Amino acid sequence: MDKFIGAMSAIALVSTLFLLMLGSWRRRARRDAHVLGGPLAEVGDVRWTGRVLYVATTRRADSLERLAVPGLAFRGRATLTVGTDAVSIRVDGEREVTLAQAVLRGVGTTSWAIDRGMGTDGLIAIEWCAADAPEDAFQSTFRALSANDHLDALAALRELVTAFPDRSEQS
Repeated sequence: MDKFIGAMSAIALVSTLFLLMLGSWRRRARRDAHVLGGPLAEVGDVRWTGRVLYVATTRRADSLERLAVPGLAFRGRATLTVGTDAVSIRVDGEREVTLAQAVLRGVGTTSWAIDRGMGTDGLIAIEWCAADAPEDAFQSTFRALSANDHLDALAALRELVTAFPDRSEQS
């Protein structure tokens, strides 16, 4: 009987914690659902496309909190396409996200994002804003699968936007 009560208590505790985590993630998803808004932008002529590792999207002011933006909520392998008019991000298993040139604020490199460290300038960082709230700055980070892809993606992105200072220099 003691084992049964202990097992039921453990199941109740784990179930409660799971429901609290699920509720927290749903609140975060509702909070961040407005960030992208609007229809997908057209990429235009493709300058570069390749496979990357998508790391995270954060608020620029709070770089330790992952956003639950639809299509960018989870880390994973992704296809990054840089065009003449926009950047397209398609994380495997998620919907495509397109950032129009009008919302892009900068591109650069960084050595860390949330829980991922990649040595000096190992990650590509794209800074952008919400179309309806240009004062809100966001940053999406990626890791290219090869050194050549890293350089080619940065070159294509820099043609589209102006560079911003590397976050890796901040502590």
